[in-house]
This record gives sequence, C-alpha cells and structure tokens, in this order.
Amino acid sequence: MSLNVVFKRGGRIEESAISYAYENRNETMKLAQSTLINRNIKVANHRTSMRLERSMWNALEEIAEREGKSIHDLATLVDSRRNESSLTAAMRVFALSYFRAASTDVGHIRAGHGVNSLSTGGGSNVGRQIGSRLAEKVL
Repeated sequence: MSLNVVFKRGGRIEESAISYAYENRNETMKLAQSTLINRNIKVANHRTSMRLERSMWNALEEIAEREGKSIHDLATLVDSRRNESSLTAAMRVFALSYFRAASTDVGHIRAGHGVNSLSTGGGSNVGRQIGSRLAEKVL
C-alpha cells in the first residue's frame, strides 16, 4: 500500500510517496515503545507515579529488601532529601549512590570479599597492609 502526501515546498506543490514508512509502520511503532515501567507509589502518604527502567525497579526493590523498608519508604526518604529536578531522577541517583558505596573497599570488606581477601592471604604485602588498615577502621 502506498500513501501519497501533498506538501508545499518553495512556493510549489509536490507529491511525495512515503509508502515504505506506511508499510513498515508496525516496526516503527515497536521501536518507539518505551522501555520504562510506570508504577504507583506513595511519598509521605501521597500517591504519585514514577517511570523507571525494569533494572532500576529491580535495584530499588533489592535496596528496600536489604534495608527492611518498602519502596514507598525509600521514595519518601529520597524525596525529603532530594536536590534533583524530579523524584524519578533522585531515585536513580539514590540507587547509583547506594551501590557505589557498596563497591568501595569498605563496602567490600563488609561483604567479606575484595580488599578484605588481601588481608587474609594472597595479594601483595602492600595489599595486605591496606586491607588490614581498612578492616580495622570498619570493624
């Protein structure tokens, strides 16, 4: 099927066939669909919605489980302290910051791997010394 469009260009009328775009509109629609998932949440007992990627929702659920909180509790906390332009942006920054803190040397020691393993065997002497000092500060 062909769809012809009439438009004005430089004072003259032209007809242009855009059959490819029309015939492949379903494929174009698939590409345009969002990968964001919309969920309703409560922030300080007020209902709102947020659109986040599936992996971001999974990260927030994991954080909530680890901290013994609900996603609603996390959103309320983040909302009360946010500087970002939107709650959605603040939640993304919160999740990133949470996991960045866990990926530090101190975070690895608390989890029982990373630098801590250097202090209990393996690695260089310098690595063992750094691991021992960090472990003393944390533990």
